[in-house]
Amino acid sequence: MNFFKWKNKSKQVQTLPIDEEPLPEISLESVSVEDFRRMIKYGKASNHIAGYKSEEFINLKYGVIKIELPKIQSKGLIIEQVNAILASQYENVDLKNVIGNDVISFLIWIKQQQEFIYEVESNHLASDPDPDMILAGIQRLNKYGDYVTLDSLADNKLIHHEKIYNMPYWKVYEKLKVDKERREIEKAYGKVIEQKHKNKH
Repeated sequence: MNFFKWKNKSKQVQTLPIDEEPLPEISLESVSVEDFRRMIKYGKASNHIAGYKSEEFINLKYGVIKIELPKIQSKGLIIEQVNAILASQYENVDLKNVIGNDVISFLIWIKQQQEFIYEVESNHLASDPDPDMILAGIQRLNKYGDYVTLDSLADNKLIHHEKIYNMPYWKVYEKLKVDKERREIEKAYGKVIEQKHKNKH
């Protein structure tokens, strides 16, 4: 099943006639961890904020969704998450008048989008690593996250990284899905040939 056949659309970057401003500081220091989790759990998700509307994650740049955003989140930054998503779609993003409640709603939407992508990848891209690769230490690459995938798609050539980074997520997903099925077929074919050789002897 093609999960993304209804999302294959391109969107022109919109230019807004405003000057660049430093990102506003959104602090949740006065909010307890419990209250914040409650807001995220029961709050209303929205992809609208400060006059902007975001596309679904599957239409956004692969590098922003899988590399840049997780890095920002690992640092515990808040408004930078919003800016990263919007800046990949609009020029001169202006968040100086953003409202705190709108930020929470947008963060909830981000969380939902990431959960959707995680579920799709878990169901259609995930596979157990080869035991020999585990013994060789493939888990050492885990600390690099999806940068490893980007590098692999770029044929391990830095000059091609930017092209993959800027591709819509859905295009990269479809390529990864095809690659996974191809590996599974090649592995099964190898076993068939191996069995034929055994039967001859």
